[in-house]
Amino acid sequence: NSDDLGLGLPVLGAIFPPQLVGMCFVLNSIQLMLLNPLLFVLLGVGKARHVPEGRTPLPTGEVVLHVLHSLTKNVVLLSVAAGLVYNLAIGGGTGASLPPSLDSLCRLLGQAFSPIVLFLS
Repeated sequence: NSDDLGLGLPVLGAIFPPQLVGMCFVLNSIQLMLLNPLLFVLLGVGKARHVPEGRTPLPTGEVVLHVLHSLTKNVVLLSVAAGLVYNLAIGGGTGASLPPSLDSLCRLLGQAFSPIVLFLS
């Protein structure tokens, strides 16, 4: 996910126009919002259903509660939810801009992403 985007972004930037490279961020966001929660739920169900030999499996209600409790501590899902809440609360669902000081910090960090991604991966 982030490694693919980080490592492939300089290559895509050299080959394609900037509008097409920006679509990679859109696709990455869609994956974070749709695919990752589903996969985390499935992984949580698998983990909750796994019981040691000789013990009885958990009832379905307990599995659901265990998975929901685990999802509330998942930082990937929490960050996506926080972004959606911010967008709906501030931007009314049409897109919210960040405060100027935070926007300049994010732009600065975003410009440093491509040169240092190879050291972070």
